Amino acid sequence: MPTWGAFRTQIRRSILADVSEKRARWSDEILMDCVNWAMDEFCAHTAVATAVQYAASGVGPYPVPENIYEKLEHAGMVYLTSEGASPTDYEYLNPIRYTEGLDLTADRGFYEWPEGSLYLAKAPSESGIVGIRYYAYYNTIVTDEDEMPVPRWALPAIGYLTAAYALSGDAIKSANIRQWAESPEKGTPEDNSLRRQQEWMLELYHRELSKFPRQDRENSFRIYGYG
Repeated sequence: MPTWGAFRTQIRRSILADVSEKRARWSDEILMDCVNWAMDEFCAHTAVATAVQYAASGVGPYPVPENIYEKLEHAGMVYLTSEGASPTDYEYLNPIRYTEGLDLTADRGFYEWPEGSLYLAKAPSESGIVGIRYYAYYNTIVTDEDEMPVPRWALPAIGYLTAAYALSGDAIKSANIRQWAESPEKGTPEDNSLRRQQEWMLELYHRELSKFPRQDRENSFRIYGYG
């Protein structure tokens, strides 16, 4: 995978046509902000499937990972296993809709309350492991040497969306300048060429994504709890 520094050069050269490094219209810092926003937005189509495990400690609380994209009860899996067990040797836990006064002893399940704190209906064995499989945000780009964490097929889409975010600042500046122009010079909002460019970049982003099926996340892990 390309590094962020190499990918940024591609965006400047092939999408934004911002080829002069000495007189770049968009600074490295601005483009880094934009690519991180783009990757966060891309999670709506495809997020990162990952996992974490905790040594059993009663019913909890167990911390829900901060980088989680979609709620566990909708697109995640909480399970009990033991050290050295095979990946398929586990006990699946059902999500529980927690309300005050609910008798949790009747089910082997979990609930998240308050947000970010995971509790189990029953305490696992002291030697047990509490596992969470979930969908996460992509790692934030912080240096030029960081590799792009998205799938390779998504790079064109991320490039277009990064460019769209970069154009938004200049489009707003252009709109602010034109508000003082006299008619007919000021035109209508559609006369803002930067805004039209931004809309085209967004269109290209969605066209690229349409070539690939959207990730099936909802209850995807839950399938493995049966059979």
